[in-house]
Amino acid sequence: MVDLASELTGKLEALHSPQAQVGDRLRPPCSVIVGKVRDQTRNVDKDEYDPDHVAIGPYNYPHRNLTMEHDKLVSLEMVLKAAKARRPGMPVEVNDYVHELKCLEESVRKCYGNPFPGISSEQFVCMLLLDGCYILSCLVDGQLRAQPMDDAAAGTVNAGVLPANGAVAPATADAGVLAANGAQAPATADAGVLAANGAEAPATADAGVLAANGAEAPATADAGVLAANGAEAPAIANAGVLAANGAEAPATADGGVLAANGAEEVGTTNADAGVVSAQRADALTVLRDVFYLAENQIPFFVLEKIGELTGLEGNDSVFREAQKYSLKLMRAQKYAMAAPASEPAVPGNLLHLLHMYLKPARSISPAAPVSGTVRRWRSATDYYFAGVVFKRREMSETWCSRTGVMLAPRCILDVKLSSGGGTLEVPVLDIDAETWRLLRNLMELEQRNRETVGSDVTAYCVFISQVACTSKDVELLTKRGVIVHGQGNNDEVAKCFADLCKGIIFDPDDPDCNYLRETCKKLEKRFHSHPQRWMAWLRRNYFSNPWLAAGLLAAVIGLVCAIVQAVYSVLSYKHG
Repeated sequence: MVDLASELTGKLEALHSPQAQVGDRLRPPCSVIVGKVRDQTRNVDKDEYDPDHVAIGPYNYPHRNLTMEHDKLVSLEMVLKAAKARRPGMPVEVNDYVHELKCLEESVRKCYGNPFPGISSEQFVCMLLLDGCYILSCLVDGQLRAQPMDDAAAGTVNAGVLPANGAVAPATADAGVLAANGAQAPATADAGVLAANGAEAPATADAGVLAANGAEAPATADAGVLAANGAEAPAIANAGVLAANGAEAPATADGGVLAANGAEEVGTTNADAGVVSAQRADALTVLRDVFYLAENQIPFFVLEKIGELTGLEGNDSVFREAQKYSLKLMRAQKYAMAAPASEPAVPGNLLHLLHMYLKPARSISPAAPVSGTVRRWRSATDYYFAGVVFKRREMSETWCSRTGVMLAPRCILDVKLSSGGGTLEVPVLDIDAETWRLLRNLMELEQRNRETVGSDVTAYCVFISQVACTSKDVELLTKRGVIVHGQGNNDEVAKCFADLCKGIIFDPDDPDCNYLRETCKKLEKRFHSHPQRWMAWLRRNYFSNPWLAAGLLAAVIGLVCAIVQAVYSVLSYKHG
């Protein structure tokens, strides 16, 4: 027992040691905790939380069997070359990155719910450097390539290189190279080359070449060639690209943009079309691993430190580039159309950055006093029988210049009750394979960081999962345009909604947690209103059909006439 007391005393003294105090001073005040997903949540669908291609952070370390581990070394090489070009008078070596990240190690470890004693200091710092360089190469490629490299050929890497837009010299790579937009010289690669937009010379590759749209010379490849058919602007990348759904031409991003789903101009293949499909699927998976997974994260200040050492302009360059990329991603997936009205703080990690775009519009009227109890939402069909009309709200990025208020909903969380409680306006939810994954991981982020990030996404997920919990509900909301999905049938979607919030801890009666609390109370009051239900029954059964409505009106008129005639008959009999 004496040994136990001594051990506990030593741990208490360590809390106030100089090393711990230094770590507390280094820790950014806005950081969020990256926690381990709890078993009761993970057991619903563990694949929604585990990476498939690239492991980021200590929870998935080491993970040598994933396909992108080699690309992390390539990204480190690219960052070192960019630092050499941007800071010619102050050469930066690997040792400089290691030293700076070593100083941040204590702060980084405090951003996780686990101290990871099994990962040594050297392993931890190496993991931060490789993971950080990989993410940085996906986000800020334009900044990394803004200055010419010392190499006469404008810089080469083995894979995953994102060259600068408008580079004068050709960008080459052994594999996975994205050529410069508007480059004067052709962009070539042994495999996986993306040709320059509007390049004067043809773009060629031995395999997997994506030809430039509008190039003056044709783009050819021996295998896996994807040529643009009349597209106005090319925009395809081997990794990490997500273009707008339904866009006429693919949308580009500075780095790591996924090709558009359902774009009108997709292109033709001279070889097996499955190669292109596989590349797109892999790219989507990489994006999912880096951005969407709650456990697969490193603190954002690590990325900023690496960017600062690399010589990016201004300490917030990484933040600005990440902001632009994430906004393109949220618009493409139709989760949000505009950034928050207030200037967002620096995020804790990339998932937190996406979370910042999902903030509902708050009412400027005084908050109503908390009264009554909110239990659960009724289903969409229950509300329909109570006379509630579901209406699709179109999202927009239009602002009122006078008041600075959005004229339309900005994100999917902007649910509104109008017409005296008779119309529930809900922004459209476009469901794809990644929707459940993103929503679940965002809720997991909120479960660990309620005081920092709030619970708005959880409140929305509780709402939509209970309103659309059966196939009849999904059918109704689909007809109203509130839900759009491409899954097999409505039963599949309803089951996914029913499982969405399993294992989640949420108090619907807490107004700080549930921004939809008053909406739920008003709908519940309408549901129990007998006159409203009777009127809804009449509208459904008679007034929805003009012939039935005319027949009902004629019957009512006939009944009134019969009553009047009876009254006059009685009166005439008495006076007669």
